[in-house]
Amino acid sequence: MIEFAFWRLDNRIQDLNLTPIQKEKYDELRKSMKGHFSGANEERVRLRKVFLEEIAKEVPDVVSLTKIMKKKIQDISGIMQTDLDLIAAFYGSLDNAQKQKVMNGIRKRMAAHDRYGEGGR
Repeated sequence: MIEFAFWRLDNRIQDLNLTPIQKEKYDELRKSMKGHFSGANEERVRLRKVFLEEIAKEVPDVVSLTKIMKKKIQDISGIMQTDLDLIAAFYGSLDNAQKQKVMNGIRKRMAAHDRYGEGGR
């Protein structure tokens, strides 16, 4: 599924006819995001196992689980901030026509999601 998402993103990016500098910015963003996504699934499986093991106990340590989840939320927040900065840098490198194409694509996707209500599909 992640591979499909990146394939789709790459196809949309090709339509922008990036300059070498813009391509560099995109590659940096893509590499960061792909690294985060690939590690996220393994981490999700690990955390699920820890959670299930703990709640299976007669007296689960809820405080410990809470600390683990808070740490995970902080980690995800930091990762997202980094990727958002890379998105902003990439978008900032685009010319006005490219920015318009990106915004039109986003608006189109948002309109498609609006058909399903605020919650998505």
